[in-house]
Amino acid sequence: MATSASTNASSSEGAEGNFPVANNPAIARQVLTAVRIVPPDEDEKKPLWRYAEILERTGKGLGGNVRIRCRLCNHVWNGSYSRVKAHLLKIPGFGVKFCRVVTVHVLEQLKAEVAAASVVANRTLPRDIPLPVEGNEKRKRRGVSAIESSFNLDVRRQLDELIARMFYTGGLPFNLARNPYFRKAFMFATNYLDSQHHLPVPKEIGVHMG
Repeated sequence: MATSASTNASSSEGAEGNFPVANNPAIARQVLTAVRIVPPDEDEKKPLWRYAEILERTGKGLGGNVRIRCRLCNHVWNGSYSRVKAHLLKIPGFGVKFCRVVTVHVLEQLKAEVAAASVVANRTLPRDIPLPVEGNEKRKRRGVSAIESSFNLDVRRQLDELIARMFYTGGLPFNLARNPYFRKAFMFATNYLDSQHHLPVPKEIGVHMG
């Protein structure tokens, strides 16, 4: 690709074509969104597989080595997830080249995705719900209240987990959670809508924005 001294932004060739150099957070998000593919069987602890393609399996078992292609720069190598992580996060000592498309802004967003995935993967929901103890009505009522409180806490945590997954699988900036319309939408949904309400598809969202 030809470049000139007067050009403000150059580009890097990746799996989907030429990318503009991600010299700010907005372009970094665009670059990652262009190539991000979330596997249907995604391992929550290994979110960077979204930016790598397995060409063939070269090792035995699920933990074996595979032949990998970076969706950002097209670099191909043999290895496992540890090398995918080293390639994209520019971690030395793993015998793999660093991705040339990853700028400081892309790196920040990749690290944020890894951190968010770690939070979701490590989150444990309560498995045991306390049962009411035998005794008088007051003690029974206290036991029922404990069950209700535990159930409500479980539901809230599951909702928080789903929201967190929406952010890190969609590559959304975390400060979107401060957007007043984001908060109003969830408050409205929890207060007025039932489980039969269908979520809008992209085309419907576009209509509402018109």
